[in-house]
Amino acid sequence: MALSVASSIPEHYKRSFKDVFQLVIQQQKKKLADKVKVVSFDGKEEVYTDLEELTFVSRGRLQNSTPSEIQAHKRKMTKLEEKCQVIFDKADKKFLAGLSRPDSEVIEAMKAAWNRSVDSAIAVACNATVYGGVEPYTTAVDLPSTQTVAVNYVKPGGTPANSGLTPQKIIKAASILEENEIYLDEEPCCLAINPKGKLDLMEYVETSPNDVWASMIANWLDDENKPLFGFQTEMSNRLVNDVATDVDTLFAYSKERGIWLSEDPLDIQIDILPQKDHAVQISAYGDRAVMRRYEKTVVTIACDRTP
Repeated sequence: MALSVASSIPEHYKRSFKDVFQLVIQQQKKKLADKVKVVSFDGKEEVYTDLEELTFVSRGRLQNSTPSEIQAHKRKMTKLEEKCQVIFDKADKKFLAGLSRPDSEVIEAMKAAWNRSVDSAIAVACNATVYGGVEPYTTAVDLPSTQTVAVNYVKPGGTPANSGLTPQKIIKAASILEENEIYLDEEPCCLAINPKGKLDLMEYVETSPNDVWASMIANWLDDENKPLFGFQTEMSNRLVNDVATDVDTLFAYSKERGIWLSEDPLDIQIDILPQKDHAVQISAYGDRAVMRRYEKTVVTIACDRTP
């Protein structure tokens, strides 16, 4: 993290001091970002090339060659610029005293805000439109409905009814991935859930204690580092909620091939503003890009939140 401190801030403000306020509880680390593939590229955009699936065919003696033309598709990853800024009056000496410290409360709060922003972008990316095709790579690509577990999904033979997170929905998500040759026992796959989803599963265990799935969920609740129906789990409050329909969007994905993230280090700047009676402005700037890499590697799970 680059840290620029205005030289005109008095030296005695830069000494150690007793904390004058505490941070409100905030997200202190990225959560979803720890469970996606991180890539790095310079500049604002990067374009990736994908090949169509290839197949073998039977060959007879002395037959003519039958090559097929390679079909390449492009997908564009674009960084977005974000900022967070606060301002202090020059009379706020107690606050100004700690501004130059890398662990300044204000800077820590900005880091927490950035963590939330990145995780929110990942949650949106699972179901967002991505762009690619031929140059200038503006063809819209949406997540197909076949990659979605409906809000009213029940196991085959049941009567469809809106519900929260259920074992059957998680099992269906795993099945969709496996139908796409994403095997949970061969590569890491993750399930992003929120506290409401966890509560749904706890209530399932309570109401169906003898159910075979309840036993598996109870085992996971005892240690959330254990797999849940083959998935690594990550708890997040950043998952998308459609307020108009009271539906949460949880999602399952391949850790390596599902969602990609690129972010540049935060740039923290501290400036004196003469036009504001020499107030101190603290600015944090960050660039990040998030992209769903392949549609077949991501599954969304709709969960009802009707009161």
